Amino acid sequence: MSKAKQGAGDKSLKYLVAVIGAVILAVFVAVYLYRSTFGPELSVRSVEWSNFGSYIGGVFGPMISFVTLLAVLKTVYMQRELLDAQKEEFARMNALQQQTFDTQLSQMTKAASDARILQVSAAQDTAIKVVDQHISIYERVWDRHNESAYRFNRDECHRSSLPSDEVFFESILRHRDEARIAIDELMRLSVNLAVSEFRNVHQVRKSLALGLDSIRTTIISGRDGLGPDPE
Repeated sequence: MSKAKQGAGDKSLKYLVAVIGAVILAVFVAVYLYRSTFGPELSVRSVEWSNFGSYIGGVFGPMISFVTLLAVLKTVYMQRELLDAQKEEFARMNALQQQTFDTQLSQMTKAASDARILQVSAAQDTAIKVVDQHISIYERVWDRHNESAYRFNRDECHRSSLPSDEVFFESILRHRDEARIAIDELMRLSVNLAVSEFRNVHQVRKSLALGLDSIRTTIISGRDGLGPDPE
């Protein structure tokens, strides 16, 4: 905008100098023509001075009016140029501001996306830890029942073969198998939570809850199919 004002000021100065020069030249030309026509001597009669004044007024009156009109037209033209320059400058500033706004918006969007990814990743890690805790619990259950089955088989020769013993042994094996199934399903759930792509934390929590419910339902369904545990 400052360059536009400076350019308009330079043009205005040049135009003013040209107008003043033209007026001074016209004065010299008018005086020269008058003196060459009516003589170079200064008259002592007021009538001749009055005639000279009428001559100067008649010559320079229309000239001054014309110059004034040109000055007004030039001012209007220069104001229009200045407004056009200011309009272009404002357009460039608006484009720069829009570009800056778009850049900031893009950065904010990226930051929000990165924050969401971090939240989802943290939720996945937490869900996997929960699954790992369940795996640890079922591994202890499997170890305990597997040890019980081993001891039962080891002491088989020292005990009587009663139906209740067989039912008890089958119960041990069933709980051991249930623990093994739960461990396998929990490991699949852990892998699924690790490799799946989630859009938000709610989806991670929902996937974990559905996975645990599905495993629990599978175990209960298998248990119900075999009948109740012996007392």
